[in-house]
Amino acid sequence: FGASQATVLIGGELCTSVAHDASTPHEVVTCLTPEGTRTNRAVLLIQNDGELSSNRQYLSYTQCAAGTYDATTDTVNDVSCTNCSAGSYTATSGQYACTSCEGGFYAASAGATECLKCTKGSFSVRVGGQGASNCTDCPAGKYTNTDG
Repeated sequence: FGASQATVLIGGELCTSVAHDASTPHEVVTCLTPEGTRTNRAVLLIQNDGELSSNRQYLSYTQCAAGTYDATTDTVNDVSCTNCSAGSYTATSGQYACTSCEGGFYAASAGATECLKCTKGSFSVRVGGQGASNCTDCPAGKYTNTDG
């Protein structure tokens, strides 16, 4: 790509804030994509001397963060990161669906990256618990000495 000052066009539109990666300037270039850019558009990289790059370029994107998932339903539209709903979570980035909290656990708010355990002396068998109120105190004469 050259070490600096490349021009990047995506679908014929100019990228802004082009930056060469400090570790691999000849391999990785980042930029702010033009509004409406989709992942299936052609990428053209013009090196700082005006020469077209002969390397094949790929448009990639930052994955959805933990606590969210990619709600895009087709390969034409941009990534659409959506918060996991209360009672579900994603622990890592790049997920396409959220996981419901298991019995004994809950996620009180949207965008959870983990499920919390019911406290000692309470339990839950419900999957997808949406708050500490999902946890029920043990009945008289019964107990649990562990969380969850």
